[in-house]
Amino acid sequence: MEQHEHVEVIQSDHHTYRIEMGGTVDGVNTRSPVGYQVCDQAFEPNVSVQMENVGDTPVVNPWLIPNGRDWRTVEAIVGGVVTPDMDDAEKALALWTFQRGCRFHATPYDRDNGNVVRMLNVYGYTLCGDDSYALADLWRASRLRVRNGHPVGHSTTEVFYNGMWHLLDGDEHVICLMRDNKTIAGEAEIVADHDLMKRTHVYGILREDERDTDEFSASLFFYEEERKEEKGIYPAHQMAMILRPGEALTWRWDGRGKFHGRENMGSWRNAWTRVCNGVLGYQPDLGGPTWRHGAVMLENLAPEGAFRMFGSGEATAVFEIKSPYVIVGGRIRAQFRRTYLHERVALSVSFDRETWIEVWSGDTLGEVTADVCLDRLFPPEGEARYGYD
Repeated sequence: MEQHEHVEVIQSDHHTYRIEMGGTVDGVNTRSPVGYQVCDQAFEPNVSVQMENVGDTPVVNPWLIPNGRDWRTVEAIVGGVVTPDMDDAEKALALWTFQRGCRFHATPYDRDNGNVVRMLNVYGYTLCGDDSYALADLWRASRLRVRNGHPVGHSTTEVFYNGMWHLLDGDEHVICLMRDNKTIAGEAEIVADHDLMKRTHVYGILREDERDTDEFSASLFFYEEERKEEKGIYPAHQMAMILRPGEALTWRWDGRGKFHGRENMGSWRNAWTRVCNGVLGYQPDLGGPTWRHGAVMLENLAPEGAFRMFGSGEATAVFEIKSPYVIVGGRIRAQFRRTYLHERVALSVSFDRETWIEVWSGDTLGEVTADVCLDRLFPPEGEARYGYD
C-alpha cells in the first residue's frame, strides 16, 4: 500500500487544512458495531500525525481538532454533542449514546480513566466503576441532575428528566423500558419489577440473547433504601500543554506494547488492537537561547545564550517534561565532553524535585554519550504519571 506524507507550516492562532482520502475503504466502514467489548477493525488508513514547534517561542495549548471534534475539556465534549434546542431528555440520551460509542470494556484498575477527558483521550476504555463517573461528568456538565446507582457488583448512574429518575447504563449499554414501552425506567422501578430488566438486552449489540444473562442482570437490582442525589466528581483534567521550541507530540495508530494499568491489556478481548502509543519528544537547541524555555532550575550555568558552565564547581540544569497523556516509558539521549578525571557527568530523574533517582553517569574522558531507557520508572502497575524532571 502506498504511503503519503503531508506537511503544514502553521504561523497563525488558527489554521485549517484538508486531507483528501482516496479509495472506498476507511477505518469506520471496516469496523464491527461498537459493543460492550472492543470492536474489530480490518483497516486503519492513518499511520501517524506529528505536531512540532519549529519556532523559537513556546506555543500554549496547540492542538489538532479533526472534523470539529474538540475533546480537550468536559465543556468542549458536551458542546460537541448537545445543542441549545435540546430538552433534558434529549441531552441525557445524546450524551449516553455518544459516550458508549467511544469506549470499550477494560480498565487500568486505578480509576485514572474515571475522568471523562482522560477516558476519551488517553485510554478509550472503562469498566463500570470508571464508566458511571465519566457519564455522570458529562450529564452534570450539561446541567442535568445525577445520582449514584445501587446495584450489587456493578456501578451505575441515574439521570433526572421529565419528572423522574432514569437508568442509562453506559458500560453494559442498558436501558429498561417501563410497561408503556416508551418511558425509560429508573433503578427503583427495576427493583420493583425485575421483568423490566429481563426483557431488555445487556452487554451491547454484539452479545447474544441468553436467559441466564437476563436473570443474572435482574438479580443485581434489589436496593430498597433511600436514594440520595449524589455522585462523586473526579479531579478535573484537560488536554493542555505548552509546546516548547524543539518539542513535538506524535499521535500514532499502532502500539509498542506499552500501557498503564495493573492488569495486562491482553486479558481484555482484542484490547491490544486499540491500544496505541504516541511519542512526546523534546530536543532543545543547546547552542542558542531557546533551550531556556524548558529549564525550570539552573545552577552555575551561563545566565544567557548557549548551554555552558559559568565559573567552577558543580553545575545543574533541570528540565521539565509534562504530558497531557499518561507516560508509559521514556528515553534520554545526551552527549557530554568530559575533559578531566575529576569531572563527573550524571543524569537523574525526579517526580517531586526533592527525591532524585540517578539513571546514568559517565566515567570516560572525551565525548561521552548517554542513552538511557526510563521504562523501569514507569511500570504499568505504578502510579499514573503525567510528568517528570
